[in-house]
Amino acid sequence: MNIRLTGGGDQVAAAVAVLETLPGLRIASVSRPYANRRDPEQMRIYLDAEITGAPVGGERGC
Repeated sequence: MNIRLTGGGDQVAAAVAVLETLPGLRIASVSRPYANRRDPEQMRIYLDAEITGAPVGGERGC
């Protein structure tokens, strides 16, 4: 799964730190930061992630 995070540098770094601790989610790679085209004060990064187990809170029925 590909995930794009955008925001201020501190926000993006904090989000990555939280995502890396979630059970059932493995972050395989984190890209380098890129400046946003329309708002250069913001940045974006890309994550490659995979689900490794049941969702937090148990499995959901469809």
